[in-house]
Amino acid sequence: MSAYDFDHVDEAALRGSLSSKWNRHDPDVLPAWVADMDFRVAPAIDAAVRSIADSGLHLYPRWSTYEDVKLAYAERSRNRWGVEVDPSLVLTVSEVVQAMQAATLAFSDPGDGVLILTPIYPPFLAVPRDQRRPLVEHQMVERDGTYTFDHEVLRAQVEAARPKVFLLCNPHNPVGRVFTHAELGALRDLVVEFDMICVADEIHSDLVFEPHRHISFASLGPDVAARTITLTSASKAFNLAGLRCAVMGFGSASLKERFEAVIPEAVLGKPSAMGMVATVAAWRESDDWLDACLAHLDGNRRYLLGEVARRLPMVGCPEPEGTYLAWLDFGRVGGVVGASADSVGERLRDEGRVALNEGQTFGAGLEAYARLNFATSRPILGRVLDRIEAWVAAQPS
Repeated sequence: MSAYDFDHVDEAALRGSLSSKWNRHDPDVLPAWVADMDFRVAPAIDAAVRSIADSGLHLYPRWSTYEDVKLAYAERSRNRWGVEVDPSLVLTVSEVVQAMQAATLAFSDPGDGVLILTPIYPPFLAVPRDQRRPLVEHQMVERDGTYTFDHEVLRAQVEAARPKVFLLCNPHNPVGRVFTHAELGALRDLVVEFDMICVADEIHSDLVFEPHRHISFASLGPDVAARTITLTSASKAFNLAGLRCAVMGFGSASLKERFEAVIPEAVLGKPSAMGMVATVAAWRESDDWLDACLAHLDGNRRYLLGEVARRLPMVGCPEPEGTYLAWLDFGRVGGVVGASADSVGERLRDEGRVALNEGQTFGAGLEAYARLNFATSRPILGRVLDRIEAWVAAQPS
């Protein structure tokens, strides 16, 4: 039996905290949206952060603290995924989204295309929009309950648009895919053939369910590693989003040099001391907590799939292979498509009093979809499903 209890969540504490998830909407709206978890952090992380807070000394951190983060990342990459990382090719940053914007700015110019597989986490779509880069969008397709890309269509798009940067999300947010070696190999071939820079967001790599395995994109060969920047953080798997610490791992020295020639170190800024010590404690001392958390999330995932099939058979829900996010398709629910200018996500919030992420923020034409965060207690997840079921039942047949 686990020493950690993830089924007792203090809702009052969450609403009394700085949590965006629990405080953006009215108090009677049950939140299941933004991608953090409702759980307290691992004891080692808590102790590391408290040691700084209790000292009363919030000073510039030692240089070795930044190096500790790089070394901890390299150790984790080697031990967990079998990928050798040179710590000298790692930069510490505040967050993955910041790094993604900076990498795109460094390796493309206005007018250069940016390749993205949709539906996708909204900050991906913000990158080409913010930087005046054309979006080269490949809409993934669902086949037998699994989202994937059409390789021939994708290749034709890349050949026509010649994008300079490919923003990859693996494990994928929001559809929960953990791409296979064959799928990643096909993407690798395109990156190499068309000389793209791949910015690989692998922030959910610790959140993968059996029998699936995370494969780091840069591990697929030296030719693709030399074109890949791997972005990750302990923030998703260990629930540290508010502490702001992430890393950029460059697959070659020349790639890092090219980046630093365009993006000065001062522009990136630095993560906080608390964020760094929490990250090191997560990656080096908290795998027992993570294992217990993954077991709980897997139970919630199975419960969610079973309840959707039983109570909401008209709602599509591909099985998440990784992450703690479910991508729900309400397109077959009566009265949803074409009945209102509002999206399903907006209507669930306003009418059903449950907050999911709105589908249209993940790509055009996705108003009938919503993303559900199941990283909570089983009782709260049950209440979320109760409200969705009641809202669906109220729709015209």
